[in-house]
Amino acid sequence: MNSTQLNSKLHHHKWAWPYGYITVTVVESVWCLLISDPPWIRLNSDFLPNQTEVVLTAGSSISLSCHGNGSVQWSSTAFRFMFRTPQNPLEVKKSDIRHTGTYYCGYTNQSLEHLVTWIHLYIKDPAFPSSVFVTPNRRPDVKEGQDLLFRCLLTDPSVTNLTLQLVGGEGSGRSLPEGMNVTFDPRRGALIRDLRRSFNGHYVCSGWRDGCQFKSKQLDLLVVPRLRRPPFLSLSQLRSTRLGGEKFEVTCLTSNPTHFYNVTWTHPHTKAVNVSLTHLYSNRLYINSTLTVSTVSQTHTGTYTCTAVNEAGVVTATTYLRVLDQAYLRIYLQPVQQAKANTKAKDVNGELVANISIMSMREQAELVANISNSSLELNGELVANISSKLMYVNGAKISSSRKVEVYEDLDVLLTFVTEAYPPIRDHRWMTPTHLNRNNTVHEESYWTYDTRSGGSLLLRRVRPEDRGRYTFYFSNSLFNGSQHIDLRIYSSPRVVVHQENDSSVCSGSGYPLPTILWYTCPGLQDTCGDISTYQVPPSDVTSQEEEEQVRTHLSLPPSPADDVTVECVAYNQEGMSRQVFMARRPHLLMSPILIGALSAAAVLLLLLLVVFYKLRQKPRVRDSLEDH
Repeated sequence: MNSTQLNSKLHHHKWAWPYGYITVTVVESVWCLLISDPPWIRLNSDFLPNQTEVVLTAGSSISLSCHGNGSVQWSSTAFRFMFRTPQNPLEVKKSDIRHTGTYYCGYTNQSLEHLVTWIHLYIKDPAFPSSVFVTPNRRPDVKEGQDLLFRCLLTDPSVTNLTLQLVGGEGSGRSLPEGMNVTFDPRRGALIRDLRRSFNGHYVCSGWRDGCQFKSKQLDLLVVPRLRRPPFLSLSQLRSTRLGGEKFEVTCLTSNPTHFYNVTWTHPHTKAVNVSLTHLYSNRLYINSTLTVSTVSQTHTGTYTCTAVNEAGVVTATTYLRVLDQAYLRIYLQPVQQAKANTKAKDVNGELVANISIMSMREQAELVANISNSSLELNGELVANISSKLMYVNGAKISSSRKVEVYEDLDVLLTFVTEAYPPIRDHRWMTPTHLNRNNTVHEESYWTYDTRSGGSLLLRRVRPEDRGRYTFYFSNSLFNGSQHIDLRIYSSPRVVVHQENDSSVCSGSGYPLPTILWYTCPGLQDTCGDISTYQVPPSDVTSQEEEEQVRTHLSLPPSPADDVTVECVAYNQEGMSRQVFMARRPHLLMSPILIGALSAAAVLLLLLLVVFYKLRQKPRVRDSLEDH
């Protein structure tokens, strides 16, 4: 039984067997294994052996047929069939030089693709004897590092010494660029391996016959640089927050030196997602891919990834979308940072931090504002809760105040950070009115990123007079509020003692508020020291406290029996200050000094009377002489 009979018998069983489809598949595979001979070719009326070369004359007719033990097909390297598959049989009524090429006859079954028969046809044109090469009509697209086959198909096998030459070269041996490796096949053309950009130029295929040189049409070679980097890629936003029902849009911006790259999105929710592309070419190709969700819901929460791919590699960027059920607000007061070293400052995580009272020094020392009557406890921190009613009004007003204590003569940085949705769009600092009068140098700065925003106030070389209330205002479309910082400057005490009626008054100022002690010691002394026996009991002192100042009153007898030294001492953690006041008793008996002074005054008075008397006597003596 030959293969044709077997094939016929197998197709008969395909319809007769109950499981014909499976049975036929198995049997046909066995039938393919029985085919061991390649197909054969008939040119016009002659069957030709495999790998035959035939020379024909342009204008002659061609009839090629392919035969085998199964389904067969043609393929060809001829330029006439570059963009289409030849039919079987292949009929050409009037051939020309562009029919030159290799014709392959093979089975359609891929498992038999190794059984191929071919013939090569040379089509000479006596009318144009110089046309010994046939070339493609357009320049090939090639990249750096690739191999290129310049298809100079020879139409006359009698032409020998085939070479590739650079136009303008000075000989076949030195006409090619350095490093160019060319292999010439008369049936295929010139093969150039490992293309370089230095190979760019104009080339011709050359050959010799009967002492004459023949050249092909000029072939232009332009090697496209090999890409060494993936496309450039960036996202319009790396993190986004939206309320349910709002629109979400993110753009992936990419560029590449060539058109050979693509951009794609991957995301967790495929429905209701629209992707649009815009292209711009200016030395590079720019592709902007915009992903849009018109109405977000909780299912759209997740990571969205943009991917750009070219021959050099893959690059990705991600953005995260968070969808909220309601608006929220958090406010953080970052640890107050002092720019200069001071051993009194508190060290937190390696940074000098001022003392912030009425709060715990947690990692971020966070303060959270309430914008409704109730607060939600979440992960150990208070989260402001906005009720749905507030969504349709201007919003609740938020106010909170904290006291911050810093050291004198240092640079102080006050920073509030807000996390809110809708994002805070307006924020500003308000400083005490006396700040400008004191010529204090201060700098304001603000920033916003997605749902986070903040404002900083830098005070240069603070002094005690810089104390006061510093307010940070913020607002968005739903609410507005403020945070206050009462700034206090650590300073040494200063005291002033003066007399008011029957008491001595000591005014002490400084921060922290100083403690006042009174001392009285007998006699007139420079200081009473810190002798406990001289200290006046607190019960004998009245005190009145004001902002950063304390006034104490010490009552003394209106006429002390002896001279007394009164001393006021004020101290706090920053230092101490003292001032002395002399309380002297009145003396009834004249002291020697006073007696001496009075005696001197009496003598002077007596002398003046004598002089005055003498002056009055001189005119009378003159009148007496005139009478005589």
